[in-house]
Amino acid sequence: MYSDSQQWFGLADFLRALEKFHGLPADWVHKDHTSINVRLSGRAFRDKGNTIFFELFAEDVTEHRALEQQLRHAQKMEAVGRLAGGIAHDFNNLLMVISGYSEFLLDRLGPDPTLRGPAQEVANAAGRATSLTRQLVAFSRKQMLAPKVIDLNSVVTENLKMLTRLIGEDIDLVMVPGADLGAVKADPGQIEQVVMNLAVNARDAMPQGGNLTIETANVQLDANYARFHEPVKPGDYVMLAISDTGMAWIQIPRATSSSPSIPPKD
Repeated sequence: MYSDSQQWFGLADFLRALEKFHGLPADWVHKDHTSINVRLSGRAFRDKGNTIFFELFAEDVTEHRALEQQLRHAQKMEAVGRLAGGIAHDFNNLLMVISGYSEFLLDRLGPDPTLRGPAQEVANAAGRATSLTRQLVAFSRKQMLAPKVIDLNSVVTENLKMLTRLIGEDIDLVMVPGADLGAVKADPGQIEQVVMNLAVNARDAMPQGGNLTIETANVQLDANYARFHEPVKPGDYVMLAISDTGMAWIQIPRATSSSPSIPPKD
């Protein structure tokens, strides 16, 4: 049977015209509710007794359709990669100017914290932005990021000030660092980007304000958990969890989420 009844009316129009047709796409559903993509060819004709006969051929193109979709997705990702590389190159030139003038100001400012503090924040933000541009370049060139052993609590804590400004005054940001947290091997810039993206989603899900909680902890994942979360293997991990008190929107998925657990450094 057709998954969309309107497709049947399209086929009926071709048959009613008593003309040959070829390559008419259709989506069929089996009795077991599995769906397939087919391509229909055929004709309707009259014999000498004016009886109408139907000749119809159906070709299963489900796999072919899936391969076409994969190809289109790969082409889109390649285009996005080229765009990201171009943007990263131009943005990095601007960051060099920002970083240079920030260092110039820091060298000439006195010890007054009211002056050095904002200048230092500009320099720190430029450094984080430079890390993000490296990720864009790595993505555009399909290069693997270079992870290193880090303290997850330190990486997250360093970004709390920026996150507070990002989410606004109506949202309370709470950090719950795990005690004796194991070291992990990951790209710091990638971790910062994950946290920032989830914080932005949380802010959008709480237009009236709320709570945003960032938590780290040592966890042990058993075989039962690993069975349903490929390719995770049972063992000791370091967890980074981000949750909020916002409501789910139709266009924007609920921001309550956890990043994939990060295995500790051996």
